[in-house]
Parts: sequence; structure tokens; C-alpha cells
Amino acid sequence: MDDRRRSSGAPLLRISRLARGAACALAGALWATGCSSSDGGQASTGADPRDAVLDPPAIGLQLVTSPVRLEPGQERYICWTASVPEGEPLAVRSIEALMPADAIHHYQVSIAESAIESGADCDANIDGAFVAVGGPGAPTQVFPEGTALVLDGGTQLFMQLHLMNAGTTPVEVPPAYVNLVGAEHADGLARAGILIVGQGDFIIPANAKDVIVTAECTLDRPLEHTFMIFPHMHMLGRRIQAELVRQGGSRVPLADVDWNFNEQKFYDLDESAAAGERLLVTCTYDNPTPRDVQWGMGTLDEMCTGFVYYYPAVELSSFCLVPDDPT
Repeated sequence: MDDRRRSSGAPLLRISRLARGAACALAGALWATGCSSSDGGQASTGADPRDAVLDPPAIGLQLVTSPVRLEPGQERYICWTASVPEGEPLAVRSIEALMPADAIHHYQVSIAESAIESGADCDANIDGAFVAVGGPGAPTQVFPEGTALVLDGGTQLFMQLHLMNAGTTPVEVPPAYVNLVGAEHADGLARAGILIVGQGDFIIPANAKDVIVTAECTLDRPLEHTFMIFPHMHMLGRRIQAELVRQGGSRVPLADVDWNFNEQKFYDLDESAAAGERLLVTCTYDNPTPRDVQWGMGTLDEMCTGFVYYYPAVELSSFCLVPDDPT
């Protein structure tokens, strides 16, 4: 398959062009790095890649985690909170992430619907609309011209890291960075959204090969423009496919990926879908372990999910899961 990957790319800052000089000085004090002249940030590295930092965007928000120590075999979900400043909405035109290679399973940025203690362990399944999601090696997400994810002023956010140390020695995880790179104004921009299609009730038997799991979503409203998909599985995944099934039964391939957990990518789309048509995600697994593996958020569990990005959207994110509530 043609790899149509987009190019890559707790304190929180909202930085305008007019306040650039002061913000760069503050960023230099907080993260010991210079500022980029571009709209987005640039990664700055020292002699050790673990010292890498991501410059804050000229317009938008930067979310930064604190360092974390993981003991051998330890798995944690940790959340950091922040908020969009009061006032006009933030129109997010692209999302940049710099994730340390050590121990990070995935990250997500979502809207907080209840109080969350920043920098503390949090539940794996926290309710809240998705803003950003990615895994190891995930590149920058760039939205089509004239579109944006729009966050109202005052919106409370949390950034969650799912961490696991599968080794036999402690791991020191350095800070992780996510930039929500904004536009000057939200006026005139079509709102983008994310439709999450997944299967939440399956078991992969011990010592089994070529186990196929499917997730199917019948659309209750049209998707006028789909522009990106993020397929997601865990460690036992071998292949993940996504298709659009037309009302007449014909199938349009959206993604077909030989799965590599350490290189989770976004793939460009350019399709529309009518109400009543179906999105189908098919996952293939090999389980060489002596234990059954079921659906779950943990690293040693499995998932079969596709995050479909589209516009115009009436909500930031929505779920189409089987069953309706897999938890």
C-alpha cells in the first residue's frame, strides 16, 4: 500500500504573535530552548535524544508532562490538566507531538468533563471528547486548508500518558510535548471532528494465529469529507484494514497496514460517505502467548480501532463502538 503518511513532526502556554518575544523568553526559562519563527514548533535536541524538547507554537497551546519514573513491570495512566484561555475560540490547525521512546504506549488530549488532579494517576477510561491521540512514532497531524478542530475559550483539557515498563530495570521517562497549533481566528473555518470506530468485546485465544476481529459502524449521518485515519492496535496486531462499504455493497479501501506498534501513523483520506453506509475495521492478530488476550486499554490487552477525521462536524468527537459500552 502507498504510505501516505503526513510529515512529522504541567505548563501550558497560549502564545500570540504580538507576545512572541515575551513568550520565547518564558519558554527559554521553562524548557531551556529557543523559539522557532514558524507557526508550529521545532524539536531541539542536545547530545542525548532524551533531552529533546519541542518549541511552543507561535499561536496555540503547548502541553508538557513532568518526568516520570517507572519501576520494572509497572504500568500507569497519568493525567496533566490545562485550559484554553477565556475569550475567543482556539482553532487548532495542526497537532505536533514529541514523545520519548521509553515506555510510552499512547497519549491522548481530551476535554475534561470532571475534576482531574494534574500530574496524578488517573483512570484509563475518562469521559471526554478527543482532541488529539497518537502512539509511538506518530507524526504531525495537519488539517485541510479551511478547517480546524475548534475549542471554545475556557475549555478544560487533560493530557493522558499510558506508560508501561516491560523491562527489568527502572525507566526514567523525560517530559512529553504536544502542541495544538492554532490559526489567527476561527471565523470562516469548517469544524473538523473525529469518529472513533471500534470493537470492544473480543478474545484472542492463547497460541492462536490469524485471529480476525471486525468493528462495523453504520453511519447515522453523512460524512461529507473524510481526510485522515489513525488505525490502532496493540502488541499482538499483525494487520489492520479499514473500508467504506457503500449502500450497494461495493467497498472502498481506506487503509491497509502491516502493523508495527512502534510506528503508528496517520493516513490521508479523500472520501465522502452517505448516511446508512458502513465503516468497517478488520484486525488480524497472532497470539504466541499461553494466555487468552481480551479487549482492554492495557498494553497486554488488545484493541481494534480506527479514528476517522472528517468535516464539517457537529461535535468534536463521537464513538461508534461494538458493543455500545465496552467497559
